Amino acid sequence: MSPHNILALFLVTFINSGNGFSANEEDTIKSYIKTTMECKNITGLSVTMVRNGEVFTDGFGYSNIDTLTPVTSTTKMNIGSVTKTLTSMMWAVLISEAKDKNDTSINWNTKVHDIFGSNFILNDSCRTSLVSLEDFLSHRTGLESADVLLQAGEGGHRSRGDLINNLKELESIEEFRDVFSYSNIGFVMVAYLAEKIGKKPWETLMREKIFEPLNMTSTLFLTDKTFSELATPYLFDEEKGMEESDKSIYTVIDLFGPAGSVCSTADDMSNLLKYLTSGEYMDHLGIHDDVFNGLFKQKSILPKSIASRYNLEYPQFPISFDTYGYGMAWFLTKYRDLDMYFHTGVLYGFTSVLGFIPRKNISVFLNSNGLGVSGFRNIMLPTMYYIFDTLLELEPWLNDTTACSYPSPWNHIPEKNSTTRNETQINISETDRFIGNYSNSLYGEASVSVINETLTLQYGRLLHGTLSHHSQNIFNLTILEPLNKVLSTSMIVTFENFREKQFQRLRLDKHPIFDRVSSNVNRANDVGFSFLLYMIIVLNSLVLV
Repeated sequence: MSPHNILALFLVTFINSGNGFSANEEDTIKSYIKTTMECKNITGLSVTMVRNGEVFTDGFGYSNIDTLTPVTSTTKMNIGSVTKTLTSMMWAVLISEAKDKNDTSINWNTKVHDIFGSNFILNDSCRTSLVSLEDFLSHRTGLESADVLLQAGEGGHRSRGDLINNLKELESIEEFRDVFSYSNIGFVMVAYLAEKIGKKPWETLMREKIFEPLNMTSTLFLTDKTFSELATPYLFDEEKGMEESDKSIYTVIDLFGPAGSVCSTADDMSNLLKYLTSGEYMDHLGIHDDVFNGLFKQKSILPKSIASRYNLEYPQFPISFDTYGYGMAWFLTKYRDLDMYFHTGVLYGFTSVLGFIPRKNISVFLNSNGLGVSGFRNIMLPTMYYIFDTLLELEPWLNDTTACSYPSPWNHIPEKNSTTRNETQINISETDRFIGNYSNSLYGEASVSVINETLTLQYGRLLHGTLSHHSQNIFNLTILEPLNKVLSTSMIVTFENFREKQFQRLRLDKHPIFDRVSSNVNRANDVGFSFLLYMIIVLNSLVLV
């Protein structure tokens, strides 16, 4: 049963009950959170709970460790991919407005090609002609994610239109509409389509259609100018403990904003939660019931590799958490056999989760600026389970002890396999076949050069590192700061299509492919990168001393 239909059945009972949060509930939840934060090395955490229209918000820990500034219900943090749920709700408003005007051309099944015409081209004619709004919203296009664009900071100077006009460069990794395949660039497409329909930038549409009607007055978008308004994000370093993140890895997200740039507070998010579960602000958004319910209809079946990131199975665990599908920017799951919808968000040091159980009119939102080494699976999700159990007036299956040991005693975290790669430095005299500038109309520019007698690669503002020979035309890219703090420390770089004494293509990991455009590397870039590399070596030597 859909959230709005459930609402119609139970709203009168909910309003009359006036059941807020008892002192015992608040105390037990606060105790659990404080215990978890202490033993799991969490910097700061904000909490939002809504039950029967009643709201509880609070903050724990610090938004900045150096100044000991506390996290409060008004502390702003990035909500990561929970942004996607808001982008999809904005589309629900646009579709409902079209229905009000008897415009049947705008709906969840609207074909993208019908809006953009011949300017819209994907890598095959089938996808180009058939792909729809809901295909992008439910991650079932089968196209690669292009996340390296975001990670490298490439594209911050480009428009969404420029990106969309080059989507033909995206390679297929799954069959069309066959497998759930998470894609951030798909939500760039969704936003650009909204801009075409709404005739305003995505940011403006979000403010007008979602933030202002829901009275989310402190909610903003992550940019270079707004970063200073947020809690300081922290990452965990095995030697140094919690360490402040590098600002540069956050402030290049503008282009991918529709997938993860919204920043909010516990108080503001309570208004979204009240809308989802108690119907407050319902008239303000004007979303039709059938359109709203469409958000939560299963569009994709989650592959086991994805579902296992979230699922708990009975009897291994005392309860079951069965994540079986995906709607439009919502994971579909059952918790204790109750329908539940949720989404998680991770942008390096910021981590969040939003979940709600419509039949019980309960919703929870958690946001952190530094989770330590354990991540959202072993901190955010268990905390959400504990809060749901408490608000459902059930005996929580977690307690202050298992909060720290989780996922033990039910499951043990496997030790990471340490694999040693065969790496050698290629003879400098042989590097001419690799060095040069490479280009891709979607992904931008990459360059390979020799700096301090080391073969290096630079891509975008952030992704750069040294290339160590693995075998034949394959190299390991050792990523340098700042991305080595947040990404896997190495990638595979493959050179292809050898002719005229040089390789003509460069493949970064499995995707994408860059074509050689020049054998002459921009020396100015070499000098800047060489200085950066030199400074990193010097600083590392000082640390070792």
